[in-house]
Amino acid sequence: MNRSIFILLLAVFSAQYLTAQIPDFYREDLTFILDDSSFTVTGYYYFMNNSEEDEKMDMLYPFPGNADYGKVTDVYSYIYGNPLKNALLYYNDKAAIINLEVKAGKVTTIRIGYTQELLGNKAEYILTSTKSWGQSLKEVNYTLITPETLNIDSLSYPPDFSNTKSGKTIYYYHKVNFMPDREFEVYFSR
Repeated sequence: MNRSIFILLLAVFSAQYLTAQIPDFYREDLTFILDDSSFTVTGYYYFMNNSEEDEKMDMLYPFPGNADYGKVTDVYSYIYGNPLKNALLYYNDKAAIINLEVKAGKVTTIRIGYTQELLGNKAEYILTSTKSWGQSLKEVNYTLITPETLNIDSLSYPPDFSNTKSGKTIYYYHKVNFMPDREFEVYFSR
């Protein structure tokens, strides 16, 4: 009898878990600022809740981590609204935990940013974690800003166009229905 009750409860909880909705992560607008010693990422992430219930979840936001990278600093995350709401729960040099809340039938915009120390000649932003959302991003807009004097040896994604002004080189990216197959990587020489 106890086993039957356990199996029934397990089935009920599993069904509830399987029918739970996660917000639709559909767009990101990011700015990358690279200099010879650090890489700063700041951007807006857009989530839509198409269900009839408010959705809350803790989201893992990974940072690159190997011998090319040092300390992660200046981490922030907040949800746009009136008032702004802090969404950063925790971070270390490997990842941040961000509390995501999206009201039923609404769009929530989160601003996230950080700076990572560069120990080598490579900067990286993790894009392939997009796969964990189960769909491509409907739209992305990326801007990479570097000092004009920094030599860019290679980019993992070619920009749509670039220009140089006021001592900075700016690379622009726009993509639709984007499912990354590699990270955003910039190799440079000083």
